[in-house]
Amino acid sequence: MNPDTEQPFRLDQMAPRPRRRVGLIAGIAAGAVLLIAASVAGTLVATQDRGTPVAQQTQATPASTPAAATTTAAAPTTAATPTPPAPTTLAFGGKADSGRATITVYAYKQPVAGNAPRPDQEGFEWSAADVEICSKVDSYMSRTSWSLSYADHTTIDPSSIGYRQFPAPEYPWDERDVAAGQCVRGWLTFAVPAGKRPATVHYQPQSFQADWKVT
Repeated sequence: MNPDTEQPFRLDQMAPRPRRRVGLIAGIAAGAVLLIAASVAGTLVATQDRGTPVAQQTQATPASTPAAATTTAAAPTTAATPTPPAPTTLAFGGKADSGRATITVYAYKQPVAGNAPRPDQEGFEWSAADVEICSKVDSYMSRTSWSLSYADHTTIDPSSIGYRQFPAPEYPWDERDVAAGQCVRGWLTFAVPAGKRPATVHYQPQSFQADWKVT
């Protein structure tokens, strides 16, 4: 046969090849789709068997929002009133220290001044306490800082009148300044119930206080 001679084109000779190739590709694609579908179905079944929804595996848990803090207004604070310190009870001769001075009671006598006019109160007699104050700084001294205290909580102040028969030297009658380093000592005389002795000799100028036990 002459190669230069044109051969007639026959559709029945060329058509079958394309059909076989397309069918093969379509079969492969269909198998892949089935494989993917089976895999996804298996994953869903396995996830459902564990009781956990698929959406729950991929959904992020929102961060918890802290509750708003509750602000409570603080109650107003009331300043406490300072309480004076409890009195110090000393024996005769013991020294109390107020920070500004040292104070001492040396003795108590009852009755005294038996030859002096008797107190105005019926049934009373004279008694006396030997007291001393030594100032550490310039300070002020007064008889009114002293008293006698009794077991029934009554008190008696020093006598406001004096007689030459009272024990001497007497504690100063006037109120005066006492320089630093100076001491003042003397007998304070009291009008007291006859035969009834006080519990203590008491000293209290202001916030400071001290007692000496009467024996």
